Amino acid sequence: MKKDLIGTTTYTVYSNEANAQAEMPVWQVANCLLDAASRHAEQHGFGYQALKSNNEIWVLARLVFEMNRYPKVDEVMRVETWV
Repeated sequence: MKKDLIGTTTYTVYSNEANAQAEMPVWQVANCLLDAASRHAEQHGFGYQALKSNNEIWVLARLVFEMNRYPKVDEVMRVETWV
């Protein structure tokens, strides 16, 4: 896959985003995934701002992902998206 079609966004897990087990909860991981995808879409001209100017919008109907473990406080999570 062409390098410019892959977007990488990194997130550091802070204590205010973690649960009592010092792990980022699944809903917060999902927020990071959506944020990374939105940023990448903006870079390629079909993000929220571009669509809004044409009175259009995209809607996420379903989100499925697999996790082997929850990210822990002070860890860096890397999210890759592709066009």
